[in-house]
Amino acid sequence: MLTARGHPIAYEVKSTTEVKDVYIKDCALQYMVINHYVHLDDMVLIYIDGDYLESLGKPLNELTEENCDIHKLFKMQSILEEVKAMQPMVEANIERLLPMTWETEEPKVAMGEQCTKPYECEFKLYCNRCAKMEKPSFFKRLFGKK
Repeated sequence: MLTARGHPIAYEVKSTTEVKDVYIKDCALQYMVINHYVHLDDMVLIYIDGDYLESLGKPLNELTEENCDIHKLFKMQSILEEVKAMQPMVEANIERLLPMTWETEEPKVAMGEQCTKPYECEFKLYCNRCAKMEKPSFFKRLFGKK
């Protein structure tokens, strides 16, 4: 977060060449949290200018201060109106999901698409290990041993 002429602005930087809906949703939650403490005048998404990157003819990992202009490499886009419009949805999701954080038992949810989309879940390895432990082995089923 930076202050421009006394006005707080939050910046979210992404290593992508396009604005995706999931980034705006992430920023909507960030906006709610930050705005609870500091009134934000803007929420800005910073991302790579694909046209400029293509014009350089080099992959991103080969760029240096000598072979690119950092000010041309990134685009900045205000998404303030979008995140403000999402505030009722964010509040509703928090109200719906907050009670889950008070549970003492792990949720009984099978692994599925939610484990990888929109992001890889940090608990995927743990859940996968637990899922393997719960499955009876072939021999146990064949011979009826427990």
